[in-house]
Amino acid sequence: MHSTSRDSGAKLDENLKAHLMDGAASERLQDPEFITARIEQVNSRTCKPELQPYLPKDIYDELENTDFEALREALRQLFSEWL
Repeated sequence: MHSTSRDSGAKLDENLKAHLMDGAASERLQDPEFITARIEQVNSRTCKPELQPYLPKDIYDELENTDFEALREALRQLFSEWL
């Protein structure tokens, strides 16, 4: 698969973490079941309108062919502190 943001070391920086923990999303971060359910909703139906117009065709097709598992895994790692 092509280099993903996970491969390049993308992570939530401390300012964004603090903002999430103090903002409207803070209640949701305290609910691992909510986070897990939302991550599991990442699929072709939810991603196609958001990603297909912006990603190169080969990258989008590769994600879609694997049912967006790479994206879900990246989200699980990104939110691992709250899962």
